[in-house]
Amino acid sequence: RSGCQQPQEVRSSQSSEPMSLKHGDRKRILGELNKHIQWLEKQSNHDDDFHCDKKMLQEILHLRTIGEVYSPERFLPHASKHDLIAGQAFDLELGHQLLDPENRRRCLNHFKRKKYGLVVVTPPCTMFSLLQFLGQGKSLETCLRDPTFQAKYKDAMILLNFASIICELQLRRNQSFLFEQPWNARSWKEGCLQRLLHDARCQLVKTDQCMFNQRDANGNLLRKRTGFLTNNKYIARCLRKECNGAHHHGQCVGSVNGRSVAAGAARYTLPLIHAVLRAYQKSCADEENQ
Repeated sequence: RSGCQQPQEVRSSQSSEPMSLKHGDRKRILGELNKHIQWLEKQSNHDDDFHCDKKMLQEILHLRTIGEVYSPERFLPHASKHDLIAGQAFDLELGHQLLDPENRRRCLNHFKRKKYGLVVVTPPCTMFSLLQFLGQGKSLETCLRDPTFQAKYKDAMILLNFASIICELQLRRNQSFLFEQPWNARSWKEGCLQRLLHDARCQLVKTDQCMFNQRDANGNLLRKRTGFLTNNKYIARCLRKECNGAHHHGQCVGSVNGRSVAAGAARYTLPLIHAVLRAYQKSCADEENQ
């Protein structure tokens, strides 16, 4: 499509690092804050100070709550290690078929009712990836004329549009989101993502996942160049990593020992997961200390 913005890396000019408490101290404080909120909710006193304190404490806890959409709890199990709070994940593997309009409505209502500090949004990328055309030995034009492909592409667009809605909800609330697609995916040219790409609050960064130890079944590093779009400068900074050229790469196509290389590489590595959570924890500490 002519006139569409191509993926370009956006850098933030801000580089200040926040001061934070030790892990044990922060965990203890968050526990005390949670207990205090429960105590406040049982009180009958409704003066201005009560409401002010309750709102402040709730904001701190909401800021540290994270959720996932199109991801079967990749980040949530590790949240507590970074003094973060695991919210809910919505994914087909967890029984959430988001092609169903009613399930999309329930998911959106959940995020409207419950305030999340960070939502990780990773819609299926298969129908937008150039790898599928290479694997089939067909051109894009040939695939687009195929009725089966058209039906699958329509479903993929439904899921992509819904992903952008979740991201825009977080933007309106001045909360964080992290959205991911392959760097060269056709999805970046779609209108729903173009709106986010043109938003000055968002940064698109290029990540070579070999720098986070992404490997195939034989242990070969996989570059898997990925685009991460976020409105959180700390997360953008930690994910802005391109290959240092110090190693060879395996191919992210075909299979190794009967396992699809691309399917295996769709799972984030622990180094990447912890890097994101560590960066978000720093952003929380910075906001709390303001």
